[in-house]
Amino acid sequence: MPQQHSFTVRSQGGILRALQTSCGIAEAFDPVGTPAAQHPQFKQFQAIWDTGATGSVITQNVVDACTLKPISMTQVHGVDSSNLSEVYLVNIMLPNNVGVRQVRVSKNRLINTDVLIGMDIITLGDFAVTHQGGNTVFSFCFPSQRCLDFVAEGQRSARANQPGFRGYTQPKQPKRHK
Repeated sequence: MPQQHSFTVRSQGGILRALQTSCGIAEAFDPVGTPAAQHPQFKQFQAIWDTGATGSVITQNVVDACTLKPISMTQVHGVDSSNLSEVYLVNIMLPNNVGVRQVRVSKNRLINTDVLIGMDIITLGDFAVTHQGGNTVFSFCFPSQRCLDFVAEGQRSARANQPGFRGYTQPKQPKRHK
């Protein structure tokens, strides 16, 4: 099984209105075939994770800081507009130290952030947002580890609470001796 890399962001009391983390951006390179001394340096930026975005987006600030060169153009559709945008090839370093290489990102204006992490990256792993007790917890792991299904969990819980049903128990694990 591949090694799991994950991170969790917890609100400092209350509901988060945006899911934000830091991330590193560098011009695209092959981390396996390129000697470590020749890897471009990752520049750190604030990122917003957006399940409503098909692809990831960077701002002109990222383009300038990383001296990126466009590889093509694409039509970008936003909430209130469509426009022609430059496309760049980058490597992205997530907070869990997972590098995603050769990500095609478009350039656009963003509010209060320089990077938007879209579904092109979110779908590489497991992504969960909960608000138990009025506090946001946002967690991501790579690679995918399991399926969260709140309907199935609710059905199991309902069956376990039926009169006369004793529920399921977990066998006790044997003690491990050192």
